[in-house]
Amino acid sequence: MTVPAATRPTAMPEEQGGRAHDHLLERLHHLRTIVPVFAQELASAKRQTAHLRAENRRLTQEVRRLQRQRRARSHSRAAMRENEREEPAADR
Repeated sequence: MTVPAATRPTAMPEEQGGRAHDHLLERLHHLRTIVPVFAQELASAKRQTAHLRAENRRLTQEVRRLQRQRRARSHSRAAMRENEREEPAADR
């Protein structure tokens, strides 16, 4: 692969090269200090994600249980009303 002339690094005088080297060392040191922090944050986020997914599953199951319970009560009330309507007709 050939690098275009405009993007090729030019030869630096010794002074500029030394500053660039120092700058790169500072950046490397900085990255070495923040990467573990990011790794801890990522691990924490993964644990929190797992916890929230479990909580979401539990809540979803609870909502479904309550909906089934509500439907069962609704059907039972409708059946009771239907029986009430039929009983007076049977007395006649």
